[in-house]
Amino acid sequence: MAVWTERAMEHDARTELAAVLQLVAAGRLRCGDKTKRPSAATLRALGEVLTGSDFYEGEAVRAFAWPLLLQAGGLAELSAVDWS
Repeated sequence: MAVWTERAMEHDARTELAAVLQLVAAGRLRCGDKTKRPSAATLRALGEVLTGSDFYEGEAVRAFAWPLLLQAGGLAELSAVDWS
């Protein structure tokens, strides 16, 4: 028998959005040019600011989703970085 847990995420989502946008503004989030998927360092950085546990134990579902949601919503976009 499956056990369902309901989580009200509205407040957490607002708090997390602000934290994630601050990381974007600070240039701490990186996604692949071709895949647009977040890097391992980005997942770690997001894991530090996200509240509560993830939906699946040991999986960074929310940390993976935030950069994709920001890109899809037009709140962030990939940009080339000149390291010279």
